[in-house]
Parts: sequence; C-alpha cells; structure tokens
Amino acid sequence: MELNKIYKAGGNVYLVGGAVRNLLLAKKVNDLDIIISGLSEEKFLELFSDAKKVGTDFEVFLLKDRKKNIKYEITLIKDGELHKDLKRRDFTINSIAVELKRFRLIDPFNGLSDLILGRLQITDKNSFKEDPLRIYRCFRLAIKYNLKISEKTLRHLLLNAERLKEIYPERVFEELKKIILMDGASQFFWLLKELELLKYHFPELKELIAAIQPEEHHPEGDAFNHTMLAFDEIIRLTSKPEFTDRKKFMLRYAVLVHDIGKAATPPEEYPHHYDHEDYGLAILDTIKSRQDYILPEKTYKAARLVIKHHMRVYHFNKMKPGKVVRLFEEIKRSPLSIEEFALVLIADDQGRAIDRKIPDYVDDMINLYHKMYRDTGGDDIDQDKYQGEAFGEQLFQYRCKYIKKARED
Repeated sequence: MELNKIYKAGGNVYLVGGAVRNLLLAKKVNDLDIIISGLSEEKFLELFSDAKKVGTDFEVFLLKDRKKNIKYEITLIKDGELHKDLKRRDFTINSIAVELKRFRLIDPFNGLSDLILGRLQITDKNSFKEDPLRIYRCFRLAIKYNLKISEKTLRHLLLNAERLKEIYPERVFEELKKIILMDGASQFFWLLKELELLKYHFPELKELIAAIQPEEHHPEGDAFNHTMLAFDEIIRLTSKPEFTDRKKFMLRYAVLVHDIGKAATPPEEYPHHYDHEDYGLAILDTIKSRQDYILPEKTYKAARLVIKHHMRVYHFNKMKPGKVVRLFEEIKRSPLSIEEFALVLIADDQGRAIDRKIPDYVDDMINLYHKMYRDTGGDDIDQDKYQGEAFGEQLFQYRCKYIKKARED
C-alpha cells in the first residue's frame, strides 16, 4: 500500500488490531488491519480502485498486494474517531494503534500493559453482548498467547453465555476451525467443560463427561478424558508441515467425535459401550442436520469412516477377507488415505494411560491395503462377461481370495 498517496490526499494511516499485537509479541504478522482517517470513501476508491467493500454492521475494504503477498483490511473513519474505533474492538490487546506517519503508539485502554502482564481483558463491558462469538475468541487468544483471562472479562463472559445460541453457524465454524488448528486446542474444550459451556455448540462432548469406561483399558477416566487425550495425540501427529490446514481440521475433528456414541449407550451397561459406533453415526448425522456449526462434507465423511471402523480394526488380523475388502473400499472412497486413517487409530490407541506402543495391526493393514490395490483391479475380471453390479461382485470376490492368500503367504 502506497502511504504517500494517502498523506498527499490529506489522510492519516494507523496500523491496528492483531498486527500490532503480534509485532509487540514478536510474532508473525499475516494480514494487516489498517485505519485511514480524513478520507472520504470516494477519494479512497479513487486512490485504490481495486479495493473491495464488504460487511454490513462494520463496513471495511479488502485490498491485496499480490507482489508482497499481503492482505489489508481497511476501515475508513472521520478525523477524531480513532478512540471510538479502538473502543469497539474486542480486547485491550487488540485495541492498540500505531500511527505510521510518526510511528507513534496509541494505547488508550492499556493493552500493552495487559500484554506485559499476560492478561486478557475486554476493551468494553458490552464486548460480549455486541458479539458473543468473542467468548470463543477469548478462549482461543488466551490459549494461543498464554494469557490469563481477567476476572472482569470472565464475569461478563458468563453473563452473556446464553447469547452463544444467537451466532450464525458459519461464524461458529470459522472460529472452530481456528481453534482446532491450534496446537493447544484441547485446552479450549477443557475450559468449556470447566465453565459449563459445552452445552451450547458441543453437547455431544458434554455427554461424554461421566461416561465411565472399563478401567483395565481406560485408566485415564471417562470418555471425555479419553477423547481429549486422543485429540492431543492427533494434534501432535498432524503438526508436521506436510499436512494442509484442511487435512489437519478433518483428522482432528474426526478424533474429536470418534467416541460420541458412548454417551448414548445404556447406563446400566457401563462401563461397557456396546455398539457405540452405531450410536455415534446417528449422533454425527444429528450434528450435521442441527447445524450449530457448519460441517464440511469431506470432514463429515472422514468422521463417519472413523466412527464406524475405529473399533473394528482392533481385530484387523482376525477380520474375514470380505470385511477387509469392504473396509478398504470404504477407505478408498473416503477423503482419507490409508495412512491418515491409521493416524486416527494410533491417536485413539495412544489416548489411553497405558502401553504407548503402536499396535502391530496398523502396519499390517497399511501394507495389505497397498498390496491389494497394486495387485488387483478391473483388468483381472472378464469385462465382456461381466458388467455393472456383476462386474463389481466378481472383483470383490477376486479380492477376497487375494486377501486370504496374502495372509496365508
């Protein structure tokens, strides 16, 4: 962005929000939040004709510098309105501005002091009332930057908790995505549990609390504890750079919901949870249709695969050839590779306070999957004799025989 054009036109420029916060914390800055004062909308668009106007409650302009790969979010204000703009922002650490012309720090709400003290505090008492999504953002920022939520902030947060039900599903999803992609994401759900806030968007996780499990297999405690431990494991396993954000979210969400069916099993059967996979699939469908948050189709399909099969594969080496082929076919059609599916199984297994050894069946399953698809295919079936469903059935039977022979060998 050419600042001199703005200055010559009589405007002033301020860097605000997360960019200032991250600079003060010596963290990476991605997009830049800019305030321009003293320019009309017409004059601004005359200077930056490719800027795109978005938003209804708070109108902003989006601008991209493709050469430097920088995105700008620009707010136009009148002279003397900077304080008003900073006050409407969520937290004091995000209500700091830098006047770029004189490189002057403007901090009317003591955000720098809160950063130094490691404290997260709302800028205004009506912050959560104006936008209840800030409740989830509060937890995310506290976890991401290792900040302690102030008592005042927590008090106003809880007073406005019921307003969480008013948030559009699309906005909840966008915030949930940022949360799940954090390394410390499980802390978010622990905080919701502690403050009794799971009920608003994650009631299925709330129901896992006190869903006791067999102690010999799950000494870590109830199904909620196990889910969080498994969630931590999949976060660790997917923190490598080869995983895209989309794939990270898909795998992490699948682990988050892999045992949601345990809360639906009859309490008189506790600590056992027979058929919890089937209950879990029905609950996942409820989540998708209820739309407390948007559930992307590929994430939904990945979660279905994991819920359905995460228990069955523990007996992989005893599974009949037909069930193995059906499993492999489902994985092949799913958004997950066999290796990614295996990561979820490892996370589930490691999310227990017992032996941390990776189960032997994992390598066996991956190797047999690749061998079957390498050594068998449509060319092995007489395509003149069999078509359609008959062709599919012949290929299925051929692969069953292959699995049986491969195991014998």
